[in-house]
Amino acid sequence: MDQELKDNLNRAFDPGLLDLSGIEARIRTRSRARTRGLGLLSIVTLLCVVVVGGLLVARIGEGTGRVRADDHAPNRPVDARSSPGWTHIPTDKSVFPGIAPITDMATWRGDLYAAGNSFGAGDTYAAEPVVWSSHDGVKWRKVWDYGSFALGSLSEQRLVPTSSRLLLFDIHNFHGEMWESTDGTTFTSIPQPWGADRLDDVAVIGDRIVAIKGGSAGGPLEVWVSSDGTAWHRSPFDFGTTALSTVAAVDGTFVIGGSDGPPSTGVPAVWRSTDGDQWTKQVLAAQPGSVTAVAGDRQGLVAATSIAHRVAMWSSRGD
Repeated sequence: MDQELKDNLNRAFDPGLLDLSGIEARIRTRSRARTRGLGLLSIVTLLCVVVVGGLLVARIGEGTGRVRADDHAPNRPVDARSSPGWTHIPTDKSVFPGIAPITDMATWRGDLYAAGNSFGAGDTYAAEPVVWSSHDGVKWRKVWDYGSFALGSLSEQRLVPTSSRLLLFDIHNFHGEMWESTDGTTFTSIPQPWGADRLDDVAVIGDRIVAIKGGSAGGPLEVWVSSDGTAWHRSPFDFGTTALSTVAAVDGTFVIGGSDGPPSTGVPAVWRSTDGDQWTKQVLAAQPGSVTAVAGDRQGLVAATSIAHRVAMWSSRGD
């Protein structure tokens, strides 16, 4: 306790400040004075407690453990301390607004592209798809936006590069769209073979694309395949009663993750395919649940599952 705090405490409880002799005299002489004196004593004591409490709170607030109101303010400076091998790249707020989450990145024709959503001021319920590009990953510029805040807050953007075009898919949105670009600057809306229903995920290997409508939103389960992003066909494979949530490209193989069986009793499973048409299923657990994400390499897969509302990880890497 420093000297300033000690002095404040001493002043707060200095008997000289609380002269009780007059009060004691009144207590001995008149009952009305007794009541008034006791009331005065209570008020003075309460004031002392308030003063001392305020001093203590103020002193504690100056410590390293305090939480300030601006700790949760938007656009706080980024902690630029980097991990070994990584360097923080300052971003231009005029290019990346305060509320503009990036949901996907890709390389196409030697440039880097990022896609995401921009939200209106304080409004995260109306999204506008945006695409940015960079030659070196340091200096970025916005190359395209939708032009209005028209999509839902769950909307995410996926970039799919092919040899001739850069495709942009709006997923997790009940009225999704798809765009194409031949120059990386102008994106044109193109028809979706699955209509305007929600798309759950998309992956690409070379020019081969697999898009899934996994039935997770109550719609029909559909897997669509394309060799160029223009001509599409539905996979002839019968997935049965399943709910598909994610698809990834892993070492030349498409891997779908989801739940095999009815919604309440389906078990976590993955399906693998090299062409998007014929698939091989593998169940990961006997408990009801679903595969929510999958990744890997030639050594094997790692799958994240949700079982009984808890995360469980599975690996086929053998290490």
